[in-house]
Amino acid sequence: MLRSRYTTFFLLIVLCTGVLSLAWTAADLQAQSLDDAEVYGVSFDASSSGASGTSLAKVNPLTGEMLIADPVEDLWGVVLGSSTFDHDNHRYIIWGADMDGGTSLHVIDANTGELVSNEPADSEGLPLGIQYDLQNDILYGLKIVIYGETYGAFVLTALDPYTNTMEDIGEVDGLQAVAAASSCFDSDNGVFFVHGVDEEENSRLYAIDVSTAEIISDPIIEDNIHGLQFSVQQGRMFSFLFDMDASIGTSAGNGFFAEVDVETAEVTPLLELPEVDGVQMGSFTYEQASDTYLFLANHLGPDIYTSGPTHLYAIDAVAESLLAAEEITGSFIELEADNTDFARSHYGKQETGFTDADHDGLSENEFDLTASFNVFNGVLTITADAPLKDIALTDLSGRWSKYYDLKGEQSWQVYVPALPGSVYVLEARTLDGRRTLLKFGI
Repeated sequence: MLRSRYTTFFLLIVLCTGVLSLAWTAADLQAQSLDDAEVYGVSFDASSSGASGTSLAKVNPLTGEMLIADPVEDLWGVVLGSSTFDHDNHRYIIWGADMDGGTSLHVIDANTGELVSNEPADSEGLPLGIQYDLQNDILYGLKIVIYGETYGAFVLTALDPYTNTMEDIGEVDGLQAVAAASSCFDSDNGVFFVHGVDEEENSRLYAIDVSTAEIISDPIIEDNIHGLQFSVQQGRMFSFLFDMDASIGTSAGNGFFAEVDVETAEVTPLLELPEVDGVQMGSFTYEQASDTYLFLANHLGPDIYTSGPTHLYAIDAVAESLLAAEEITGSFIELEADNTDFARSHYGKQETGFTDADHDGLSENEFDLTASFNVFNGVLTITADAPLKDIALTDLSGRWSKYYDLKGEQSWQVYVPALPGSVYVLEARTLDGRRTLLKFGI
């Protein structure tokens, strides 16, 4: 039986803390980089007039500096621990509250900070622990299914964030509860990991085969761990460990960066983090290319009743060393690293879905496509008279190119760098296979 006290695993927050909000510019987006790492989160501005005050923000993990986009349309609060990322199209995804009080899955373009889609939640509810398969570009999550009045189960499902449709894979046998924001994914082997609770209230590390929803292993977890993250390159799982037996200063325990054995759930402390007093739920992420474990934490306060300021921790998981612990100002939560470029490189994906043969012999456009460029913010707006399959943008000098899977969208906005003397080729395909080729200069 699914116990009612385990059925609530998320918390809707409303806007509370003020923070300066400003629009991204082309110069900002080009300049903001950290060894090619791109890390995003949600920023709140309760003082925003005439807008939600909820914005996508890009943060530099080594300095704590943020670039905050304009408020996202119709996003008034977020479900803690619900964020994920589309690592095929540079898009940030999160469950959030709409102006009318409903809950929708908001997809935000990380290049511009603008809303791409916000499909409302349906009667099936919100999938928990959403994870992205970097190899196959599929989102997986766990949804609660209630059978009658006394029995419920968790079902592994594949989620399309652009339509909010779910394809159920199967029931996860014996899983009765999941810890908030404590899941991760092995994209090499198609394994969904989640920190869960069984029917006898044992805390377990569930390893689930996403092709069948069958449990591969479910060892008991003996330690107080949070923020599970999986390194694709290392084939290792990492977490934050809070050791309640090691009291220090005014803290009730001691924090460690730790490794979790995926077969036994044995936890090995790797790096002590003595200043950490508490961690923020849902604010853990992993930058795959550099093997960097990132999370938000509060430092020790002046006494046991008061937490200190929030810091963004960056840890080199291979060297087991602290790279940075920068203070973060304002309200900033739900970290997500953009691993799009890593996924394309690691799994040998093509940077563009087009080949030279696609436009050989193309003497005229096969459908109507318009494109306009905003010189002030570097955003290219594309509109078609038919649903688009994908587009590719290429600078003819070879300095820049991007590919986008549009999944049936008919309008699209994307940031384009204004490189000196740039001439771009825009290739587009519709869902029914028609093609158009445009050339333009900036």
